[in-house]
Formats: sequence, C-alpha cells, structure tokens
Amino acid sequence: MNKQFEFDLIVMGTKGATGLEEVLIGSRTADVVSSVKVPVLVVPGNATDFNFDNITYAADFKHVKSKHLLSPLNTLSKAFNSSVNFLRVTKPTESELDLNKDFDEMSVKYDKWFGSSNRSFHYEVNEQVQDGIHDFCVKSGTKLLCVLARKNGLIRFLFHKSISKQLTYHSTVPLLIIQE
Repeated sequence: MNKQFEFDLIVMGTKGATGLEEVLIGSRTADVVSSVKVPVLVVPGNATDFNFDNITYAADFKHVKSKHLLSPLNTLSKAFNSSVNFLRVTKPTESELDLNKDFDEMSVKYDKWFGSSNRSFHYEVNEQVQDGIHDFCVKSGTKLLCVLARKNGLIRFLFHKSISKQLTYHSTVPLLIIQE
C-alpha cells in the first residue's frame, strides 16, 4: 500500500470484529497493519474523545532497541502535551525486582533518546495480555493506546495470537500501532 506514496501515518476507522467474523474474515484494518511499515492510527467507530493527553504505551520493553521505534509516540506526546504511561502486563509469577529493572532500563533509554518528559511506568498483573491492557486503560483514563507490532516468524505466527491484531478488533480507544 505505501510503496506508491510515502506516508508518515495511516489513519483508519474500524467497527471491530467478533466471533466467527474475526476468525474467518478478519479485518481490513488488521490486514493493513500487518502489511505496511508506517504507524497506523486505528480509530474505533464508537470513539468520541480525541484529546490524546493521556497515552499508554503497552510493551514488554525488551524489543525497543532503537530510537526510531518510539519516535511516533514521542512526536504525539509532544504535540498533545501528553503524559505517557509505559505499561507492562505480567503474569502473577513474575518478580517485581525484574519489572523494576526493566523499567529502569527503559527509563534510561527514553531519557537518552528524547529527554525527560511527563512519563510513568506501570505494570498490570493478568494472565491475558489483552485483558491486562484493557483493565489498565480503563483505570488510568487512557485516551490513546500505543503498541509495537512485531514482525513474527512462522512458528510464532502459527502458535500465538498477535496482541496488536487482537487490539485492532477490540480496542475502545484510538490505537497507535508502530511497526517494528
């Protein structure tokens, strides 16, 4: 799609997909997300609030190895003078010491790349990543959810659901998907 023209961002609306429709047909938005290299802003059909003053970036932080992955998030947070919540969903068995170490490393990277900003680090305990993200977004009043779409290998594709794809079907707030 973006080979003919150069885009910085693609904005799409979605009404979501459920049940059999989700499995058999899929979503045009999810297809676009998986086929382009630029960020995609997915706006649910029921979204009414476009004040992005509270952004949540949900990730495991291990895959953020370069500044360019977080540049779209940084650009939006500056444009809207937003607070940014860095969120990691963990299983109940994960140690808080490991989480704090990951948060410290991510904080140092972010400060080095973009300078200090209005940001905070959080974790949500939940067996299901998508449910943990949703719970946190509701509790924190998130206005824009940001995730990293990882390019998955064949084995991962066959055995794991893509969190970013699932969120395109079920998100109740606008969703910024940044390509790895």
